[in-house]
Amino acid sequence: MSKPSTAVGQRPHLTLADPEVLSCPWPAYKILREEAPIYRDPGTGMYVVTRFADIRAIAGDTKTFINNTQQLQGRQTPATPTIERMMKEADVEEVNTLVTNDPPSHRSYRTLVDKAFSPKRVAAIEDRILEIAHELIDGFPDGPFDFVQHFAIWLPMRMIAEQLGVPPEMGATFKAWSDATIEATDPRISPERHIECTRLKIEMNQFLAARGAELRIAPDETLISAIANASVDGRPLTKGEFCSLLVQLLVGGNETSTNALASGLYHLATKPDLQAELRAEPEKLKAFSEEVLRLESPLQGLFRRATAPVTLGGVDLPEGAILNLRWAAGNRDPEAFPDPDEIVLDRTNATQHLTFGFGIHYCIGNQLARAELRRSFGALLARSRNIRLVGGEAGVTRLVHFMAHGPTALEIELEAV
Repeated sequence: MSKPSTAVGQRPHLTLADPEVLSCPWPAYKILREEAPIYRDPGTGMYVVTRFADIRAIAGDTKTFINNTQQLQGRQTPATPTIERMMKEADVEEVNTLVTNDPPSHRSYRTLVDKAFSPKRVAAIEDRILEIAHELIDGFPDGPFDFVQHFAIWLPMRMIAEQLGVPPEMGATFKAWSDATIEATDPRISPERHIECTRLKIEMNQFLAARGAELRIAPDETLISAIANASVDGRPLTKGEFCSLLVQLLVGGNETSTNALASGLYHLATKPDLQAELRAEPEKLKAFSEEVLRLESPLQGLFRRATAPVTLGGVDLPEGAILNLRWAAGNRDPEAFPDPDEIVLDRTNATQHLTFGFGIHYCIGNQLARAELRRSFGALLARSRNIRLVGGEAGVTRLVHFMAHGPTALEIELEAV
């Protein structure tokens, strides 16, 4: 039986649990792709998968590799007894519906929300994306400012809030709830912070449950109302199912788009020639948006669990093994994308990146996210003569997280038209 390597090159303890690795993971991904593409991470115990072809094959095999891994919810940590007590006392139940679910029940839940984010529906709201983008640009202060706080957070938050019927004045609250939901998935989180994140998640669930109850009595035209009054397998959704769906739509609809917007603006602010090219040829904005998604991968990866012993790339995995599919590593695999570390606007397979996953769990909101990027970058370029990074790399603060990636602060100066 072959054994997974825990020694890679001259880095015998390379682990994605290392904050230094997570702050700039690309060199580590390159090492793993070349030397140990199926790698037993000594810091997490997971099998890290880094090659594009392997990731697609695993994500497409829903029988051998399932999504119910207990890595996104139900993970056992020192804080688990306290968290379980908190959830029980608050009457909050975590239910597997979309991202942590598997066939056949996954399809029933997926069908409920697919139509809401169809290309036709997204096309109908693109003008609203543009309106919000221009409103935010109108509010930019004179001189240097943080693009994340003045734009990247609020455009996707306002869009998903409108689609879900969430009061706009609650934007900051929902941002805190969303951040806590993402942070709680980091295997490096401290027990104390895990408990605090759970408290925030409980608040969100209780708000959504109460709103759902109101909408069953007095439905309206919002997506949240449609879900509150929907049926699955011929019965109404339970409170837990309803909240699970809404939490995933809310978090998935803003966190990753915020990271992608900030990452894309960083590339524009540090590449004057790219700015000029896109201003002169705005039809290339779609290609630029796809390259930002591929190159930066705002969600670095997700998980699968082996349902039986299996051999991958000469490595024997036991039943129950947790695989960490690193979309971001596959997106920079030169076997799939020549010149993988560069923005290439005429890439022939530009939309085939793994940023939105692959297979039946392909991101529901991908069309909305793509429209937000394309419209936002277009508005920002049209309203400016130049966008520059203030203070060089000192003007950038990057998120250090096991799953999420992007600037949390981006100091720029925009020369308005």
